[in-house]
Amino acid sequence: MEKLEEIHGNNCVDLKMIPSDIGRLPLLKILALTATFVENVPELPQSLISLCLSSRAVGKVPEIYNRVNLPSLRNLELCFGKDNDETFVYYESKRQPHAFSSLRMKLLNITSVTSFGAWFHCARELELIQCETLCQIQHLPSSLRKLKIRDCSLLEVVDLSNLENLLELSLLNNQNCHIQGLEGLASLQCLKVYNCRSSKFNGLERLKNLRLLLLKMCPSLQTLSNLSNLKNLKEFKLWDCPKLVDIEVVDLSNLENLLELSLINNEICDIQGLKGLALLQCLRVDNCKSSKFSGLERLKNLELLQLRMCWFLHTLPNLSNLENLEDFELWYCPELIQIEGLDRLESLERLDIQCCSSLRSLHDVSHLRKQKKLRQIQQLPSGLRELKISECHLLEVVDLSNLENLLELSLINNEICDIQGLEGLALLQCLRVDNCKSSKFSGLERLKNLELLQLRMCWFLQTLPNFSNLENLEDFELWYCPELVQIEGLDRLELLERLDILCCSSLRSLPDLSHLKKLEMNWQ
Repeated sequence: MEKLEEIHGNNCVDLKMIPSDIGRLPLLKILALTATFVENVPELPQSLISLCLSSRAVGKVPEIYNRVNLPSLRNLELCFGKDNDETFVYYESKRQPHAFSSLRMKLLNITSVTSFGAWFHCARELELIQCETLCQIQHLPSSLRKLKIRDCSLLEVVDLSNLENLLELSLLNNQNCHIQGLEGLASLQCLKVYNCRSSKFNGLERLKNLRLLLLKMCPSLQTLSNLSNLKNLKEFKLWDCPKLVDIEVVDLSNLENLLELSLINNEICDIQGLKGLALLQCLRVDNCKSSKFSGLERLKNLELLQLRMCWFLHTLPNLSNLENLEDFELWYCPELIQIEGLDRLESLERLDIQCCSSLRSLHDVSHLRKQKKLRQIQQLPSGLRELKISECHLLEVVDLSNLENLLELSLINNEICDIQGLEGLALLQCLRVDNCKSSKFSGLERLKNLELLQLRMCWFLQTLPNFSNLENLEDFELWYCPELVQIEGLDRLELLERLDILCCSSLRSLPDLSHLKKLEMNWQ
C-alpha cells in the first residue's frame, strides 16, 4: 500500500470519515472522493498533487481548509452541500507550488458566503446552488474566473464590483436578484441571465470583451443599454422578455463580429442595424411586431434564417444575395405576400413555410433546379396556386398536405421517393411528375378536377389507383414507366382527348376505349 499513488471513490454515500492512516502513503498523488458524508479531513500526505472532495456534511467545512493547505497541491476541487454531485473536473494546472490557482468550489444550501472567506483567496471557480436562505452576496474574491449562481430563491443582491478578472458569469433562476457592479467586469466574455426580474442591466454597454450574451425570461426588463460598444460579441440571445417592446435604441450595426442573433418572444417593434452584421451566420426571430427587416438582404454569410410569428411582416427584401443560406424557415407570417430571390439561393437545403395565408405564389421556386442540396420541403403556404420544383437531386420527400388551393404542380428531375398529401389537392388541374422514385401515387384517384396528367420516367412505379373518378381528365401522358402493369378506369374518362403511352414494357393491355370518340391515342 505504501506505493499507492491514486485513490478514486465515486458516490461514497456511506463514507463518513477518511482513515488517519492515509497520511502514511508517501507516494499518494491523487485523492478523489465524491458524494461522501465526510465532516473532517485527517492529515494528508505531503506528496498529494490533486484533491477532489465532495461532502454532504457541511458542519465543519472551515476545519477542512487547514488540512488541505499542502505545499505540493496543484489541483483542488471541493463540493459541499446536500446535492448528489458525482462529476468533477480535474485541471492540469502548471502553477507554481504553494498556489491553489485552480480551486473550484461548489457550495450548496449555505446561508452565507462570508463564513468561507478563508477559502476564497485562491478560488477560480465558484458555484452557489439552491441556497434558499441566501439573501445577498458581497465581497467575492477578485481571483474568480467563473461564477455560477443558481436557484437561490431569496437572493436579492449580487455585488460583482470587484470581480475584474471574471470571464464567465451565469445567474440562473434567481428570480428576485438585482445585479450590482456589472460595469466593472472588464474581462467578462460570457454572460448568461435566466429568469431574473431586474428591470435593467446597468453597465452592460461597458463589457467590451463580451463574446456571448444570453438574457432569457427576464419578465421585468424594459430597456437595454446601447450595445454598440460590444464589438467582440459573437452570440446574442434575447428570449422571453415581454416588456422589452422597442429595441431601436440598440445599434446592431457596430456588432461586426456577431455570428448568431436570436430574438425570441419579445414583441419587438423595430430591429435596426441588420445591414452591418456582415459575418452573421444564424438569425432567429420569433414573435416580432416589425413589418420589415431592413438590411436582411446584405447578410451574405447567413446560413440559417428562422422567422416565426412575425404577425405584421408585409415584405421581405430580395433574398438573392444570401448565397450561403442553407435553412430557411418561415412560420405564421399571415401578412407576407411574396418572397423574392429564392431561385438564386444555390446553397439552400431546407425550405419550411407554414401558415403564411397571404403568400399566393413562390414564383422563384420554379427555378429550384439550382438547389441541388435541397432535402425536404414541408408545410408550404396554403394559398399557393402554382408550385414547380426541379433538379433537386437530394430531395426525397414533398409534403403537399395543406395545399388545398393548388392548381398546378410540377415535380421535375428530383428523384423524389415519397409525395405526401396528393389526396388533399381538390382543385388541382395540372400534375407533371418526371424522374420520380416513388412506387405509387396515393390519393391520385381523388383529383376530380385534374385535366392534365403527365408521368415520365417513374422507373419504380408499379401501380396506379383506379382512374374512373378523374372525370375532367383530358390529357394523359405516360412515358418510361417500365414496372407499371395495368391502368384501371381509363374507359370511364368521358372527356379524355389525348392518351400517349411510351416505353412502358410491363403494360400488356388497356381497357376498351373505342367508345371515347374524342380520343387520340398513341401507344408504343
